[in-house]
Amino acid sequence: MTNSRAQRALAALAVLGAAALPAACAGKGSTPNGGPAPATTAAASAEASLVLAGKAYPLQDVRCIAMGDAVLVTGKTKDGGKVSVDTGKGKVADLIFKADGLDYFWEPGSTGGADDPVLAKDGRTYTVTGKIKQLHDATKLSDFTFKATCPR
Repeated sequence: MTNSRAQRALAALAVLGAAALPAACAGKGSTPNGGPAPATTAAASAEASLVLAGKAYPLQDVRCIAMGDAVLVTGKTKDGGKVSVDTGKGKVADLIFKADGLDYFWEPGSTGGADDPVLAKDGRTYTVTGKIKQLHDATKLSDFTFKATCPR
């Protein structure tokens, strides 16, 4: 990962920690008629979870922010970890997870030969499965499944 990619990943994690994320991004997207697309929020449910290296992290405060043809889906684990999945054109653009105090990051070409994560969309539900590296130890590759349903 180049230095600028690492900086972008750290900046994205910092943004996820900011309480103003929905307000800052809500007007950036658009609806099919050209109007602004609001951020939406959902409480934790069975439909919102991150399973990382076999450990389940239920997600709360799920937010979905439309940005053109992409959707940014974010959430928080109960221990304060952050999750961000950026989708666009039917595939994953990047992933950022923070769980148990460890940062994980994926972008195209960052898995060291492992297959890219697979994105499945069923209505408002996004499911992503694959392998992801720890941000500060690229030798640590973990299986994950992210699933969240965007509120209406």
